[in-house]
Amino acid sequence: VESAALYCTGLSSASDGVEGHVVFLNTSNGPRTVLVDVVSDTHRTATVTLHLAAYASQSVSPASLVSGSGYAVAAEAVGGDVVGEEVTSGGADEVPCTSSGVTGWYGAGFDTLVGSSASLSIYNPTATPAVLDVTTFSSSGFGAPAGFRGLSLAPHTQVELKLGTQIVNSSNIGVHVSVLRGSLVVVGVQRSGAVASLVPGSTSTSRHVWFPRVTTVENSVAQLRVANPGSRTATVTVRVGLAPYHVAPLTLHLAPYSSGEVVITPNPAIPAHGYATVQLTSSAPVVTSLATGTAGTIALSSPGTPDDEFLALSAAMPGTSGLRRPGIQRGYGDRHLIAVGHRDVPRRGRQRGDGFSPPRRRHDREHPRALQRRHLAQRKDTAHHLVEVGAAGDDHPAERPSRGDGGGAPRRPVASAAASREPRAPAPARARVRRAWRPWRPRRSGR
Repeated sequence: VESAALYCTGLSSASDGVEGHVVFLNTSNGPRTVLVDVVSDTHRTATVTLHLAAYASQSVSPASLVSGSGYAVAAEAVGGDVVGEEVTSGGADEVPCTSSGVTGWYGAGFDTLVGSSASLSIYNPTATPAVLDVTTFSSSGFGAPAGFRGLSLAPHTQVELKLGTQIVNSSNIGVHVSVLRGSLVVVGVQRSGAVASLVPGSTSTSRHVWFPRVTTVENSVAQLRVANPGSRTATVTVRVGLAPYHVAPLTLHLAPYSSGEVVITPNPAIPAHGYATVQLTSSAPVVTSLATGTAGTIALSSPGTPDDEFLALSAAMPGTSGLRRPGIQRGYGDRHLIAVGHRDVPRRGRQRGDGFSPPRRRHDREHPRALQRRHLAQRKDTAHHLVEVGAAGDDHPAERPSRGDGGGAPRRPVASAAASREPRAPAPARARVRRAWRPWRPRRSGR
C-alpha cells in the first residue's frame, strides 16, 4: 500500500494573529484514509483520523485540538494522492504543505517595525534532533545573532523564532536558515497590523523570478523586496508588463549581504492601470518577495515558480471552493482550462512562449518539402495538451491536443485532479506510405 507524508507549519492561536485550518484534498477517484498528528510549541499533541471520499476534502483546525501559540501538522495519507493546504481565517492567505523537510531555506522582506512582527515557524518532522543556524541580511549588512546560532530542535517538535527579539525595529530583512543536521520544515510569518501572511520562501537563491499579478492602482503599495546573500554585488533589473503602456526597466544595485527594494506602486513612471506582470533578473543569485497592501499594512508573498505541470484545486471539484494554489489563475464560469506541456522538447525545435521556433537549417542541402514534413512532424510530437476540467459532477474531463493530431498518444500522459486513473490503450501505429524512388540529378549550368 502506497503512503504519502505531508507536513504543515505556520498557523498559530487567535491571540497570535495567524489562526486558520489545514485542508486535505483527495485527488483520486477512490477513498483515502489520512492519519493526522498535531503538535504545538508547548509540546501538546493530538491525533485525528480522516476518511476522505473520492475528490472530497476535510479540514483540521489545530487550535481546537491542542493548546499553544504555534502549531505543526504531520499527516500520512494511506494510498497517496492527497494534498494539503494551510489556509488562514477568512481565506486571506494560504501556503501548501510539503512532503519532506529541507536543509536550507531563504526568505525576504520581513519587518519588525512598530506595529509589525516577523517570525519563523520551524518544525522537525524527523525522528532525530536537528541543528540550525539563522543569518540575516538587511540595509545595515550581514547579521548572525547569537541567539539564533546552534539551535537544537528535538524530534517531532515545533518552535517559533521571533525575529524581533534579535533584530529590533528593522525593515526588509532577508533570512537564511541553514540546517546543519537533519531536515526541517520552515514557513515565514509576517504580521503587519491586522494583516497576517504566510511566506513559504524558497530552498535556494535565484537569478530570475516573476510575479504574474502586481497591483498598480492608486492608494496601494507594491514593492519587490530583494536580499543579496552572496559575496558580490548584484545588479537587479525589473521589467514591468502593463499593456498598452511601455514601462522602462527599473534597476537596483545591491551590495553583498544587504537588502533593497524596487517600488512598483506608487511610482510616477508606472501608470495606475490594474494588474501588471513583473519579471526580475539579477546578475547574482538573490532572494525576492512581493510586499503589497497599503501605507499602513503590507502582506508578503513568494514569487511564482512556473513548471510544465500543475495540479488545479479548482471549484469544479466538490468541497474545494475557496482553495487555490498561488500562481494558478482561475477561469471564468463553471469550466476551467489548464495548460500542460512537455519537458523533453527536441533540440531543433524549442518552445518560445505560445509559439514554436522553427528548426535550424541543416548544413546539407535538404529538399524544402522534406524539411517542411520533418518540421510538421516535430510540431505534432511536441504539441502541448489541454486538459479541460468540467463542472461539478463530471467524472471524465475531455482531453485533446492543441496542435495537429498529435501522431497518436502523447509522449507523457497528462494527469489532472479529476482525471481517471485507468490506463489508456495505445493508439494504432500509423501506416507508412512508400513512394517510388527516383534518383537525384544535379542541374547543369547554362540551361
